[in-house]
Amino acid sequence: MSDDLPLPTERRRARNLLSSYYGVSADAAPAEEVDDMNIDGPSFNADRYVSNLLQYKSLEELVQRGNAMVGEIKSLDSDMQMLVYENYNKFISATDTIRAMKQRVEGMEGQMAQLESNFTKIATVSDSVSTSFSARRTELEKLNGVKKNLTKLQFLMELPARLQRYVDDGRHSLAVTCYRKASRMFNAVGGDIAALDGIRSESEMIMRALTQSLTAQLTEDVDLPADALGSTTALLLQIGGSEERLLKQYLARRRRAINNLLAKTSPAELNDAMAAAKAEAKAAKAAEAKAAAAAAAAAAAAAAPAQHQHQEQASRHT
Repeated sequence: MSDDLPLPTERRRARNLLSSYYGVSADAAPAEEVDDMNIDGPSFNADRYVSNLLQYKSLEELVQRGNAMVGEIKSLDSDMQMLVYENYNKFISATDTIRAMKQRVEGMEGQMAQLESNFTKIATVSDSVSTSFSARRTELEKLNGVKKNLTKLQFLMELPARLQRYVDDGRHSLAVTCYRKASRMFNAVGGDIAALDGIRSESEMIMRALTQSLTAQLTEDVDLPADALGSTTALLLQIGGSEERLLKQYLARRRRAINNLLAKTSPAELNDAMAAAKAEAKAAKAAEAKAAAAAAAAAAAAAAPAQHQHQEQASRHT
């Protein structure tokens, strides 16, 4: 709140101005000094303030000061009323919000109680189901194991007929795969089940016949194609044939086939084939060089705008 300063306050301002001009800090004043003439201060002395006004002010100045204070009081009253009105509206809004929250919380309490009851029932049913299944879990595991064993046993019982069918149909790869799977089962069972000895013997007999047929095909069929030669050798290796012997036979057959091919090819055809191979290699190398050049050109074209922009920025800085 602004007002005309009494004499002591004017003297104090003058003293502060002189102190700042001569470099004397205003903080040197006693910290305990209290301004009781400041109408907005906490230590305001109304009697002294009025006495100073009556002593130093004229009647006209006193009337002006009184009118100014009346205007300030009205302004403060208006501000106070507005503040009270705003706070009242906020209070009403907060009251409505609290009432709505209370109603919602009361409704949620019932729902939470129902939910808690439902969870209790669910937990009870879950415990009952767990207890019921725990007693049968061991039996279920045993039955599952029995089922797996029966499946394996069924596979072994059908093995001889399946192997014979695959061999007759020429599906030698499937026959070898089934036999190797069955061999692992036979080795796992051992000699505990006597009924499986006959199945094993019959299966081994079928596979020996297949081995003899594949070996004869490998040694006697001179016109055996290269892919058939490779697949036959691989099957014999999977059945348990001698790796050293089979590889020697395979290499001897391939060497013989290459020599026969060279013997049937005339020098002119051989030279033409070598020339064609060289031409293809040269064309492939040229295509590779062309592709590399195109890639380098594309990279340079992509880097050109960035380099140009960098040069422009450098020229601007210089």
